[in-house]
Amino acid sequence: MKTDSFFYRFFSEFPQAFFVLIGEDEQKSRNYKFTSVEVKEQAFRFDAVFLPAMSADHLYFVEVQFRNDPELYSKMFAEIYLYLRQYKPPNDWRTVVVFPNESFDPGVHPHSREFFESGRLKRVYLNRLPPADLERFP
Repeated sequence: MKTDSFFYRFFSEFPQAFFVLIGEDEQKSRNYKFTSVEVKEQAFRFDAVFLPAMSADHLYFVEVQFRNDPELYSKMFAEIYLYLRQYKPPNDWRTVVVFPNESFDPGVHPHSREFFESGRLKRVYLNRLPPADLERFP
């Protein structure tokens, strides 16, 4: 696209212009290297997706995590946004991660803290569930 190539050339020659556009000090550009990056998609598979019958209900993405994976949340949110882009569901969404216990949870990373704070992400630790809840299902 001509627009993309124009801005690529423009920002590569005048990186300070980007910081002016976002209301930051243009001197910050000295601390950055401008580049263009290609991101390739790989195949993803959700552990479970609960598709709502009614538009007012949430779409739920479920991940069951029984191994340590420090990249869990970044991969999971990448999958969710690819799904949202491709399928364009009308429903709002939530995601639930099921862990056997807290030791498998990699914790909040600064790149995903908004999901934790907004309530869009719920973490379930099986070791914390009341025994009565577990006994309800054979």
